[in-house]
Amino acid sequence: MKKRIILPLLILSFLMISVTILADNTKYIGQNIDYQVGLDLPNVGWAYHDEEGNLKGFRGINLGLGYSQKTYFEPGLKEGKFNNFWGWGTVALIIPYGEIGTEYPFALQENGSFWTVGGALYVYFPIIPGARIGVSYHF
Repeated sequence: MKKRIILPLLILSFLMISVTILADNTKYIGQNIDYQVGLDLPNVGWAYHDEEGNLKGFRGINLGLGYSQKTYFEPGLKEGKFNNFWGWGTVALIIPYGEIGTEYPFALQENGSFWTVGGALYVYFPIIPGARIGVSYHF
């Protein structure tokens, strides 16, 4: 009877310790990133960071003749993981939009630059929903 209780407890303890160790080994990227260009919103953007230097998001211009801002839910981009964000901006200078989406960084370079691919669901005012995919280079 005790063996039936002890073995599952040992396995559960091992799994909990493993998850904790893996969570602590998350590598963050983007601390030295200043710009974003690509087929994503913003099309040309400037990075903004928190007080600790973690990448918070991008602000810039889009090809729809407007302003775009993307803010990650958690500061710092996680290498090898999807990074969720929310964004807002305008097109044609005055038509507002809002979006939520995710990005995945890949092709990390030795100088710290990288590519991302992602997608988002958006709503243009008054209520025109849509979806998009995009790819961007961050340097």
